Amino acid sequence: MPVGSVVFTSPVPASEIQVGDDITVNAGGGHSDTFLTHRVVGVSADAQGKRFFQTQGINNQTNDPSPFSEDLLVGRVAFSIPYLGTVMTIVQEQLILVIIGLIFLVALAFAVRLLFAKDPEQERVEEFSKKQLEVIKKQMQEEKLKNPHH
Repeated sequence: MPVGSVVFTSPVPASEIQVGDDITVNAGGGHSDTFLTHRVVGVSADAQGKRFFQTQGINNQTNDPSPFSEDLLVGRVAFSIPYLGTVMTIVQEQLILVIIGLIFLVALAFAVRLLFAKDPEQERVEEFSKKQLEVIKKQMQEEKLKNPHH
């Protein structure tokens, strides 16, 4: 399982965890949301029957410094999606830049629209001028037809 995978765990009783299982534990001791998914390389129990799991990083060669107690067990890995966690982290980190970029593009589009938009009064004047020009041309053509030698 590559680093940066999204892991889905299934809650199971501590008594079902065996060597070779990939488990997720609350590595913050239950006081934080620091979760760790490692492979079980050893299982032991104290005098009261409380189970402890010696774990090792799935891609590591050495065991974790101390075992995790069953109280910290979140569950056994049901399945994982490689690299999805890395993609999600990048998206979350870049989201603010994407939002700023979108705001900039919207502002730019608005500015361009304002810059090139015609004033309604100006459009009316241009339309009136075109009509006047057509009237003058028509009058000139009529005059030319009346006086063909001019």
